[in-house]
Amino acid sequence: MSAGATGRRWLAVGRSDSLDSATAAATAARAAMTGAEPKLVIVFSAITHDPAAVLDGVRQVASGMPVVGCTTHGEIGPGGPTDGTVTVAALGGPGITVSTAVAEGVAGRQRDAGAEVARCAEPLADQPHRVLMLLTDGFVRDQESILRGVYSVLGAGVPLFGGASADGWRMTGSHLFAGDRVLSDADAVVAVTIASEAPLAVGVRHGYRKVGDAMIVTSSGGGRIQTRRHRRGHPAARPAHHRPRLAEPGRAARPAGRPERPTDVQVGGAGSPRTWKPMSSLMRLRGDTGSHWGSARSSRSNSMPLSCTVRRNSLRNSTVSCSPPQRR
Repeated sequence: MSAGATGRRWLAVGRSDSLDSATAAATAARAAMTGAEPKLVIVFSAITHDPAAVLDGVRQVASGMPVVGCTTHGEIGPGGPTDGTVTVAALGGPGITVSTAVAEGVAGRQRDAGAEVARCAEPLADQPHRVLMLLTDGFVRDQESILRGVYSVLGAGVPLFGGASADGWRMTGSHLFAGDRVLSDADAVVAVTIASEAPLAVGVRHGYRKVGDAMIVTSSGGGRIQTRRHRRGHPAARPAHHRPRLAEPGRAARPAGRPERPTDVQVGGAGSPRTWKPMSSLMRLRGDTGSHWGSARSSRSNSMPLSCTVRRNSLRNSTVSCSPPQRR
């Protein structure tokens, strides 16, 4: 988002690497508050900072404004990806209106929680252009159900974007920011509807490419997918659209001959899959620094930038080696 032809909308980002949490937050917020009529402050803080002090620092600069955000596993902002900073985005102008909502106790009622926070878009239904940003507790499983709840209220006409809180791979708990509250170990979801008098763009790119043939999902549970690896001559090695039906719907297939040993695939983090039906296809994907930079360049035009741990690690030439424990 930019100021545009009318100058009625703006978005700016500030960052500070100060070791003092309140100072870092205030400095970053001050750098981000560049336009008239600020409407929303979005805070991304390294887990090494004191979240209460971060919120206090932001409030020194943005008193009375809606504040949302979360802790991170690295921050991507001005100057590239880094660790240990407080990064703040602010947006506003007379052409922007926002509405926020928080749902707590999400585990076990993910779909209901998604529907609950999605209703923050209803007061802005008269605005011509709306998007919904979601920030979730990264330790909650089945986040797709949160999205299903959102869609049950808004349908597909309101674009969604956002991410999940992290704790720098400590695996002990993360924090969300919502208004004047720090939601620690929160089991929560924070939503912001951003409405505009002019179009808002959401760009999606990932920078990955397929590796090998599709694999067959035989069962799943607890965030783990059971797959069959492909081998030449094995029915599962055929392209998905050429494979014969090997079992009744809802039942795992048993190809002729000796089946290959299932491979246990952990799919962790906020993107853990729902219960996949047997015979679904699963592809392996691979990316590198060059492909991630390319996807960032192709998606950044007129878009609010949010990214993920995988991309941040790729750009820092490091790797992801584990997944956090998650609530159901």
